[in-house]
Amino acid sequence: MTKATFDYQIPESIRFEIVGHAHFAKKGQDIVCSAISTAVFTTLNLLDNILEKEQYQLNSDEQKGIIQYAIKEPHEIVIKIVDNLYRILAMIAEDYPNNLKLTKKIAQN
Repeated sequence: MTKATFDYQIPESIRFEIVGHAHFAKKGQDIVCSAISTAVFTTLNLLDNILEKEQYQLNSDEQKGIIQYAIKEPHEIVIKIVDNLYRILAMIAEDYPNNLKLTKKIAQN
């Protein structure tokens, strides 16, 4: 199962972590994994195009299936982009609850 955790500490930071594999089907045929990967990498590419390198930190381990992303002092469009990723993953989780679990934490300081 893939687990996705979103942690909003507005205005200081937003963090999200995607861990694990969906295990819907065997490697190369897993449509759930493909959908999750497409949503995540599209989001990462978009954020990479609008953020300065010092604004974010990306850690990943392909073997373990881990992506961790942290954004310092996100502005409104960045928050909307991350929200969009959450909504896409929520739609996938609704259709495939045994393959994707979402957690969202929000704290406004």
